[in-house]
Amino acid sequence: MTPPPALARAAAFPRYVARRFAADDGMRAASALSYATALALIPILAIGLAMFAAFPAFDDVRVQMMLFVFENLSPSLGPQIQSVIEGFLNNAGGLTGFGAIGLAATAVLLLNNIQKVFSKIWREEKPASLIRRVPVYWMVLTFGPIFIGAALSMSSQLPALLGDVDDIAPPGFAARAASIGLTFLAFLLLYRLMPQTRVALRDAAVGALFAALAFALARAGFGLYVTMFPTYEAIYGALAALPVTLIWIYLSWTVIILGAEIAAAAPEWRAGAGRQAAKAEQGAGRGRR
Repeated sequence: MTPPPALARAAAFPRYVARRFAADDGMRAASALSYATALALIPILAIGLAMFAAFPAFDDVRVQMMLFVFENLSPSLGPQIQSVIEGFLNNAGGLTGFGAIGLAATAVLLLNNIQKVFSKIWREEKPASLIRRVPVYWMVLTFGPIFIGAALSMSSQLPALLGDVDDIAPPGFAARAASIGLTFLAFLLLYRLMPQTRVALRDAAVGALFAALAFALARAGFGLYVTMFPTYEAIYGALAALPVTLIWIYLSWTVIILGAEIAAAAPEWRAGAGRQAAKAEQGAGRGRR
């Protein structure tokens, strides 16, 4: 029995995204961005926290931001990672002017690497030069932490506002919903602003929704794995936090790139790729009969 065209298109879309992800060498891109993130994590956090230090009223938000980063950076290893990163940040605070410029350059290079991956995903023929993109990157580094801090401040009030929800839902539902909502907003801005191509809001929202939900599931699954199978701790001992964190960063970038592929594939799908895939599915179904 041949499936209806609409159903065939819906069923073929995930395969289309998977082929697109493979064609763009998404796994290799996730590896490259993971390495760049490991190098640029401290500079980005140092710049972001420096922005909060300029506004004493944001001290509470600064603490919330740090907790959010540590909780999502490496599931179930937050305390170990927190102590190490806080030591690095304290050392970064004593850098000279040239050292601070080096930190900023490292953060900008990470954003440039992200933009290159997104240029490939959105099929941008001529990406802008680094010099033209630096002002945009610097705006992201300076205003991004303030925006995230404001979002964290609002999200911290959500569990209190939705406190009655936990009476009819699993405990902690409101807090998890707030965390997923904040992650969705971050991905939405990333897919909307980082590509040079104009990305429709609905396409960015679809990709961000997938990435936020997949990120939450991956975080829960990875945290459960690390807790129930402490293989890395048995092998690496006190250094176990390092490989675990690197693997988690890699998984996170894989999810982010998949969300970007969905956001980039959606307009192509509407423009005709979906009809072609549906015809191919129907032709394959007739051939098997």
